[in-house]
Amino acid sequence: MSPLTGLGDVLGAIALEAVYFVAVLSSSRLLWYPVSLLAVLGVPAVMGLIGALVAAAATGRTNGATRLSQIIPLATGGLLIAAVFLLVMRGLRFALFGAGPMDLPMRGLVK
Repeated sequence: MSPLTGLGDVLGAIALEAVYFVAVLSSSRLLWYPVSLLAVLGVPAVMGLIGALVAAAATGRTNGATRLSQIIPLATGGLLIAAVFLLVMRGLRFALFGAGPMDLPMRGLVK
């Protein structure tokens, strides 16, 4: 099963992205909540997809899923990889800056 099987898939993805950008640029108060949800949930979703690709490549299952039941373990593995990555980055930030706000040296230069 390939995620992009033709030009229609690419055009559909571009159309969805265009709808999202129009929603952002419209500045409509009705769209603030859905747009912010998509923005916040998009980061773990993309990281989960990248993790799923890494898990598929590591286990030799690339382009081998034909049913949903074969995709679920890869998606779960991808989300676990994303969670581990986020926890490592959180630990690294805590080790570097502590529990307080991030007062970076460049902050004083920006007014």
